[in-house]
Amino acid sequence: MRVWPPNIYYRDSEKAYLHKFIIASFRYKEKLIFNLKLYFMLFFRFLCC
Repeated sequence: MRVWPPNIYYRDSEKAYLHKFIIASFRYKEKLIFNLKLYFMLFFRFLCC
């Protein structure tokens, strides 16, 4: 019985999943910040006009 290679594979897949999750969360935050900036720009423009 070999346990060593699947273990490494499992760890790598777990790391990859974590990496993907972190990247997705960063992208979501960037999108959220961008949307907030856009919203504030529109809001201030509405106030000015």
